[in-house]
Amino acid sequence: MGQKLLIIDDSLMLLRFAANVLTQHWPNLEIITAKRGAEGCARAQSQRPNLILLDYVLPDLSGDDVCAKLRQTPELSEVPIVIMSSGGSEVKDIEKRHPNVVKTISKPFTPELLVATLRTLFEDQQGTRVTPLVRIRERLELPQVVVNGRNGGSTGTTRQVILRGDTSAFTLRSVLLAVRNGDLTGCLRVFLPKGRPTETYTHEGRVLLTTTKETMIYRDRAEQLCRRINPAMLETALQGQTDSGCPFPILLALRDHLNAGEAADWVHRLGIETFAQLWIGRRLSFEFEKLAALPEWATRYSGPLVDVDEWIASTLRCIEVDDVPVPAQEDLAGIPAYTRDGYERIQRLNLTDLENAFASLVNGQRNLQSIAGRLRLSPESAYLLLFRFTMQEAMEYWPPAMIAELPPEPMDRRSHPGFATHIEPVSDVHPQSTGIFSEMLSSIATPSLTPSGQPKRYTVRIS
Repeated sequence: MGQKLLIIDDSLMLLRFAANVLTQHWPNLEIITAKRGAEGCARAQSQRPNLILLDYVLPDLSGDDVCAKLRQTPELSEVPIVIMSSGGSEVKDIEKRHPNVVKTISKPFTPELLVATLRTLFEDQQGTRVTPLVRIRERLELPQVVVNGRNGGSTGTTRQVILRGDTSAFTLRSVLLAVRNGDLTGCLRVFLPKGRPTETYTHEGRVLLTTTKETMIYRDRAEQLCRRINPAMLETALQGQTDSGCPFPILLALRDHLNAGEAADWVHRLGIETFAQLWIGRRLSFEFEKLAALPEWATRYSGPLVDVDEWIASTLRCIEVDDVPVPAQEDLAGIPAYTRDGYERIQRLNLTDLENAFASLVNGQRNLQSIAGRLRLSPESAYLLLFRFTMQEAMEYWPPAMIAELPPEPMDRRSHPGFATHIEPVSDVHPQSTGIFSEMLSSIATPSLTPSGQPKRYTVRIS
């Protein structure tokens, strides 16, 4: 008898994507799908799958509810479950709460990550048998989240590290949101492949500043400022940053070699530019250390405290076209779509005019080339805008190869007279606006609708 995999997710695109990827590697694997938690439990009961891929956030039940229901059914209690989640904090300790959960994978995930995850669960490289649950627990390396971690240095000091991981399991946005939701004060350290970590200090859930002890990064980005400062004093300030992490403009201001307001402006700008480079890193490890009090020099900083969403948007705007690898030309015909809450969330951000225009043209049907043409942008510039929105987890992108076989979704506009409220522009445009913005507003298409009449939301991200 062949092996069965049950995938429970409310995104038709994700279901098709996963099925296409997995059947290429394991042709004999039978794939069963469900779009609701209750439906997934019923299909698990009738089909008896050997493995389950479960989206943590479903329209009717949470991932915890589904795991509990399956665990309480004797014939399904030992079926291994892999959780798919777009945020790290929401699935924290889920393996401890539910013994049938053996691994979590973070959205967005690539085809390679999906295959590698399942291969870990298969007893042989052909994937012909699923490893029993008890043996899976022995073999898997589960994500590590630690509380009150100890510093291994010779001083024996205790550091309150409340989150540790890497960006293959947690997105940077999810970590920042955890900081905001917990009103945390402390330091987020992101460790780069080379050099010292980038350190972002937060106060009660908001971002204060980002710094690094790699002073050449700051020197290169503040060349205009450096030329104005006495060389000896500049070297002293740069050495101070190397030793303590205190940005050298603050040290210059403390020694009355720079106006405090100008120093704060430089620190804010340099921090945003430094953090921006983290978005394009492949796989970065991080930790968040909760602090009872910030360093004394940080309390002397007079710059703004920035909300996490605004910080994310500001840092992403520092990324240029050359920083982002553009996919092959044929893949630029793919379709951007909003995530489950992406449309509502971006309306709360202060978007630029161009970001507003791009966001208003995304409807889950229009491809990236068409959007670029309407906005008179190069494909590279359009892809850069898409990259910024995907990093904010407001949009996702489906290359043509992944959507070629998707059936058209039926839609009756007359039966949904209220749909227009969901496709209004993200922000108001002056009635006398002309050019691409008026053209854009006159050509917005109806978004795909779910059976309940709501705009379709998709949950698989750019790979």
